[in-house]
Order: sequence, then C-alpha cells, then structure tokens
Amino acid sequence: MLVRVIAENYLGRSQPSKMTSTGATITQIPSKMDFMLKSDSRNSVHLSWPELRGAETGGRPIQRYNIYQGRDDGPMDTKIMSNLTTSFKAENLTKGFSYRFRIQGENSCGFGPYSDIVQITPPDQIKKVTINSTTEGCSAHITWEKPLNGGLNITGYKIQVGKNIDCE
Repeated sequence: MLVRVIAENYLGRSQPSKMTSTGATITQIPSKMDFMLKSDSRNSVHLSWPELRGAETGGRPIQRYNIYQGRDDGPMDTKIMSNLTTSFKAENLTKGFSYRFRIQGENSCGFGPYSDIVQITPPDQIKKVTINSTTEGCSAHITWEKPLNGGLNITGYKIQVGKNIDCE
C-alpha cells in the first residue's frame, strides 16, 4: 500500500508528502450484494441471498446483513432485519401497495453498498380480452393476455359478468 499526506486549512492545501510504501493491508467494507425474492403467501414474501465470502467480506467477518423496506415511492429507511441469517420472510404486506427491498452487508469497518432495489407491485391491468360465444349462444369462451405479475405469482383471476359491472 502507498501513503501520502496533505495538510489542509482555511486557505488551502499543502503540497503532498513523498509517497511512502508500507506492508500494511487495509480491510474494507463488504461488497455489494444480490438477493432473490419469492412469493410466500398472500401477504408475505421470502427474501434470500448468498452468504458473503472471501474478498466479498472486505477482509473482516460479516457481523450482520441489513434489509430495508419502502412502500410505494416513500423512503426506504425502514430496517426490517439485521442479523446473520441469509433469508428473511417479510410479512404483513398490505394489498394494493408496491414494496421495495434492498440489502447490505456490515462488518467492523462499516456498511457495504446497498444491493439493487427489488420491487413487487400489484399485477398490471389485463389487456386484449377476447370473448367468443359458442354456437348455442348459451356460453362464451373468454381469453386474455397474461399481465405482468409485478414480481409475485398471480394466484387467480376474477371474471365479472353482467350488464352493469360495479368494479371493486
């Protein structure tokens, strides 16, 4: 490792000192992490990630993994987990809202960078609905294009039929 020192005051900076070489190694914060999200039930999701190892730990043992959650476009400052496990079940998710999650590793030198944000949302609107009546005229065959699922498995479809449909 190379080191040089610069003095600084209100009026400016000094010239840098000469480079000095040392045999010291500096430990760092953990690496950026990736994680996966899987639908668990109607109001929860299961998050999991690989354990940081080797150089990913920044040269120090990982002390904990921190998961942060945000709802819709609000801040992501709610810490929902802080421990050494490599999975977590986020529960009590409210229907109709979008949720965002991110994770970071922590060692004795500090916090690693946040992971990319993983977001789950309600499914997109169904498009391209087609209705074909049968030859008898007593029934109809309804098809539609599968919508984007918003990050969670679609668990069912609700079909409303009538002259005047009052949507929920």
